[in-house]
Parts: sequence; C-alpha cells; structure tokens
Amino acid sequence: MPQPAAIMLDPDPRARYLRVDEAIGAIRRNGGNKIGFPGIHEYRGLV
Repeated sequence: MPQPAAIMLDPDPRARYLRVDEAIGAIRRNGGNKIGFPGIHEYRGLV
C-alpha cells in the first residue's frame, strides 16, 4: 500500500491562528496525518 503524501502548509504569517487550526483539523478529519510547515523559520519572533 503506498504511503500517503505529506501536506505542506505555508500560511501567511499574519493569518489568524484559528484559521490555520481549522485547516489542520479538516486535514486530520479527512485522514491526513502528515502535515509540514516548510517556511516555519519565517515565524520566529512572531510567537
């Protein structure tokens, strides 16, 4: 059985956390379990 692809999210740094959380929840509810944030280093200092 092939491995599922990873879903890469690159939200706008100004995006509201709730919207990003909703997107992750929708992905997980639909069977997604590999989620990555390729530009996570850009968020340093914003949290």
